[in-house]
Amino acid sequence: NEDEAAVADNADDRAEEVLDSGAFSVTFSAQSGKVETEGFAEWIKERAKYIPLRLTLKERKYLRLLEAALNVSEYTDKVDVLMYGDKTKRIVGQIKELCAILSGLVLASDYKAGQKLFEDREFGENEEFYRRVFEIGRRHKIMNPERMRNEYGKLMFMLQDAQTNEVKKVLGMDLVAPVKTVHSVLEALDIGYLLEDEMIVVATREIVERGKTRAQVQLEIKQKERAVEYLCKAYATNQCPAEVIRQCLYSIGDNHAYLRFTRDACERMRGYLSSWFEPKKAESDDLSLAIFTGRSGARLTHSHESQYHYVTQTLTLWREILHDMFMLWHHADGDLLDSRNTYRLKDTGQGLNRVQQCSR
Repeated sequence: NEDEAAVADNADDRAEEVLDSGAFSVTFSAQSGKVETEGFAEWIKERAKYIPLRLTLKERKYLRLLEAALNVSEYTDKVDVLMYGDKTKRIVGQIKELCAILSGLVLASDYKAGQKLFEDREFGENEEFYRRVFEIGRRHKIMNPERMRNEYGKLMFMLQDAQTNEVKKVLGMDLVAPVKTVHSVLEALDIGYLLEDEMIVVATREIVERGKTRAQVQLEIKQKERAVEYLCKAYATNQCPAEVIRQCLYSIGDNHAYLRFTRDACERMRGYLSSWFEPKKAESDDLSLAIFTGRSGARLTHSHESQYHYVTQTLTLWREILHDMFMLWHHADGDLLDSRNTYRLKDTGQGLNRVQQCSR
């Protein structure tokens, strides 16, 4: 058992070393609609440019340490305030304090690893470590929007400030790394053509139990497992171990799961709406969608027809947003951390807030 664990750890470390190399800049034009088997290769090649890479076990450990450090940080309380003095100095002080907390947590959780990272090294010499940890937090948030509700805001505000030329000059390092995606990793390892293999459909598909027998579900699971093993053996190289390919395939599967639980829920609701209600006129009072201001929490007054179309349009809009959520999030991330697109601290009527253009 100890030998197997050591082999697994070595494979995990090898995979992470490979994933840490290469450039990760991407562009994308998403398509709408459900994915059919025909044309799936083209669809997934485009979509993979914005599918975040699933975290490894070691990255998840760093994620927990990052969340702990951000949880105790008072970054926004110290920086986003109107006061006299050198703001750059305050920002640099808070960034160094957050990095010091993170370094201490790493050292406390794994003394040998922490000692190797920080012993006899200056602050700026750990640039790659901090870039990696902060990228892990951003990547995790894209795939899990419901997580890090408070910590993510602190992280992005800190990275926003770290992108300004004045802060970069004082810190002597760049804390922002591009988010790793399935496409960027495969392209960096020269196996982007993996996404054109027909077995990708089987290896990444969602297995849904609804309307199937247990035997059918078990058969699909075995087919999926065989497809994953086939792709790992067929495309693994010295530069790209099988674990990296498996991680990319699982990441694409995570994308499909996300779409099923978010986008498809809007489609089902829209189907129920058209099946159970008439668009022009309610068949009875019980089937009326009309709402009136002040009743049951309603803030608007809509007739049955108006409310029917209002709900249909809302579900359609959110269906399209959720389908392309990863693309939209990547663009938002790029806008927030663009060193040429700085923010302004303004009183918006709800306190001091950062206001920034969305150039993308």
